[in-house]
Amino acid sequence: MPKFNLNLRDAGSLTETPVNLVIRWNNQKLKIRTGYAVNPKQWDSDKQRLKTSPGIPQRAINQQVNAKLSERITEAETQFIRFETTNGRQPTLQEFTDLLNSAFGYSESITVAKIGLFDFMEQFLKELAVGVNPKSKQPYAQGTLRAYRQCLTHLRNYAASKRLRLDFDAIDLDFCLSYTEYLSGRGYRPNYIHKLNKMLKTFLNEALERGLTDNINHKKSRFTTPKEKVDNIYLTFDELEELWRLDFSKEPRLENVRDLFLFGCYTGLRFSDFSKVRPENIDLKEEVIEIRTQKTGQLVSIPILPITKEILAKYAGKTANSLPNSISNQKFNAYLKEIAQRFLPLHATTSKDSTIRGKKVSQTVPKWQRVTTHTARRSFATNMFLSGFPAQSIMKITGHRTEASFMTYLKMSPRENAKSILKEWNQKFAVNQ
Repeated sequence: MPKFNLNLRDAGSLTETPVNLVIRWNNQKLKIRTGYAVNPKQWDSDKQRLKTSPGIPQRAINQQVNAKLSERITEAETQFIRFETTNGRQPTLQEFTDLLNSAFGYSESITVAKIGLFDFMEQFLKELAVGVNPKSKQPYAQGTLRAYRQCLTHLRNYAASKRLRLDFDAIDLDFCLSYTEYLSGRGYRPNYIHKLNKMLKTFLNEALERGLTDNINHKKSRFTTPKEKVDNIYLTFDELEELWRLDFSKEPRLENVRDLFLFGCYTGLRFSDFSKVRPENIDLKEEVIEIRTQKTGQLVSIPILPITKEILAKYAGKTANSLPNSISNQKFNAYLKEIAQRFLPLHATTSKDSTIRGKKVSQTVPKWQRVTTHTARRSFATNMFLSGFPAQSIMKITGHRTEASFMTYLKMSPRENAKSILKEWNQKFAVNQ
């Protein structure tokens, strides 16, 4: 059975505005005038009727108009059921449009058809593929487009598994709980589910902005999924220096990845950035690397630290940018795991707590298994912070806009934090002792 709603054409109007009947069914939306106009001040948006409380001067008139509006809905329901009973199927958008135009005495079509949720998501994805990110002023990264495509795929799979029609009007708190349970049951971690929820909200906000839906359930505080704190690792400066001295000269592919990884560890850049540094980004005279980041479009200036200098000198004249050759993220991670496994300091075990299928699981794994491309950026942020550099100064390099988001990158243990405070205390107050 379709859903019937009464909406004002212009809820902000200072004078009377037409009341439209909006009907949704089978991924279709039809909007048709009721033939009545009301003053928004007299309209109760929750009840979708004119106010009829005692004391309202025009109460009797409002009651009469409400009765007429209810008749419109009843007529529309009757036409829909009659067609479905007679034909053994639901009407198409055009068929129902014609039926209501005739029933309401309209000589021409005055309906507005709207696309369904999945069709809109497909359309929006096509727009993103050729559009520009309003934040970075650059084309959307392929990784971002893939992530939004996966969001749509998960929703399609969910709808198919539940054998339900998933459209804008089906997005409510019950859906949020059901969808979260579905994803969790397939082994997806809370943080990935949270990410999918955020991407879905992006789609829904865009649809709301375009007037394709008036459903705002996704804006409610309870329409969310919990995140869990991820205890990622970092490599200390001592470990990085030892890794730099490791001999991979007989295995060029591993040496290349090791050097590129270390470049990331001493610049704080994301893989998408440190693998695409151009010669014009490097100023050896001023000892600064300046680059506009791909994800945010933010211009960051990074000091060229000693090991960074050594890497640049090593590859000078061998590559255009005096840096190791770039490879795909997938191969980079695979080779990096191979390097980390050979690096004895990373054979120390670490505790890893996570949520799998809704259950808390604690594992003890070697540190090398947890090294990824992003370990480089975390290592930079944590090492610099532990060395006593102010968070605000480090943030200007990493590009973090808020201290809260920056703090998630700091992976020091409580003991390391205590030692860092003690070191800074001794440096500041040693003179007075």
